[in-house]
Amino acid sequence: MSKQSQSVRQILRSDTARDGAPVSPVVHVGDLLFTGGQVALDANGVITGDLEAQAHALFKRLRDILEQAGGSLRDILALVSFHTDVRDIETVFNIGREYFPSEYPAWTPVGYLGCQHRGARLMIRAIAHLGKEPRQCFLPDSQAWLKKYPVSSACKKGSLVFISGQTAADRDGNCAHPLDHVEQARVCYQRMLEVVGQAGGKVTDLLDFTSFHLDIRGGPATFEKVYMPDVMGTIHCNEAAVTSHVGAAGLLKTDMLAAYTSIADLTPGGRVGSTPDSIWWKDIYPIAGAAKKGHGTLVCVAGQVASASDGSPMFVGDSPGQVRFIFEAMRETLEGFGLTMGHVAEITAFQKDVRHWDVVMNVAKDFFDMSAPPAFSFPSMTGLWFEGFRHEISALAISD
Repeated sequence: MSKQSQSVRQILRSDTARDGAPVSPVVHVGDLLFTGGQVALDANGVITGDLEAQAHALFKRLRDILEQAGGSLRDILALVSFHTDVRDIETVFNIGREYFPSEYPAWTPVGYLGCQHRGARLMIRAIAHLGKEPRQCFLPDSQAWLKKYPVSSACKKGSLVFISGQTAADRDGNCAHPLDHVEQARVCYQRMLEVVGQAGGKVTDLLDFTSFHLDIRGGPATFEKVYMPDVMGTIHCNEAAVTSHVGAAGLLKTDMLAAYTSIADLTPGGRVGSTPDSIWWKDIYPIAGAAKKGHGTLVCVAGQVASASDGSPMFVGDSPGQVRFIFEAMRETLEGFGLTMGHVAEITAFQKDVRHWDVVMNVAKDFFDMSAPPAFSFPSMTGLWFEGFRHEISALAISD
């Protein structure tokens, strides 16, 4: 079990907590507040109500959480909504507009297979910044079609910029390059660089890329043909950003093949990475195991998988083995920055089978302090990078 970070950390309890699990529904560290995947549980821990009722319950819960922490919904910078039916997205957007009347968060909607709570049609993960700095929202003209939704392309507060899922839709909402994963990815990354530029940043400020793919088999090609040559270039992994790639059950529009989100830190100092030898892609790909800015405190940990030195899956069919390998790699990666697992504020545990929530929790008990664990989200997705991976787990940590 790791020693808790010395950073001021406040655990905010809610009715999504489950006794005996190393899970904090909400973690507040410094100016940042992280919610685990929130779902519409009633007082008895049961999902109740139709989609509209669940959406209202979740936005009210987010509002209550922020007010408890001394903030408001306007402090939310990034929001990911997971939907069991992507046809629900428009309805949730319409309800969300009632709670976000202006200056919308960087909101990314994706389809998923469900979570550990039976009947949850909607799960929401949010990150808020409670600092006194002004909040800025960006929506370039190239993405004018998003004006009909409560979505910003990016939100900035302080030095941090959160970029919503960038897609290949043009300013009128028509998707370019249907059925072409590589060319759509090229457009997505161009959109990302455009919006981080509007926020005053550049490609070397980007710490994390998370991509949701309608068909995860398109991921490796886009990585090899776009991310490596056009975005990261030939830099070493310990100067690179981190990545996570998962399959989604659907996206906002039918022709969208992927949505690419990112986090940037405009803090001075170059981007630095920690990539221990246990991570198979070290010295092969421009991906760090974890990345931060030299003078920044936000640490982004790549989506970790149980891979052998050649990238092939380990512990095939053995979920506990894969999860333990992942957390060991995460711990070693953080040690490269002088951090422990106690510095982890938020974890997103992507998994192939929703029933494996208990597996992740049972292993996590050996790695996290039960008195102050991270916020957890458990979306079950359609695919991970290679067949054989059951789990891909990413994290956000705050250094002292």
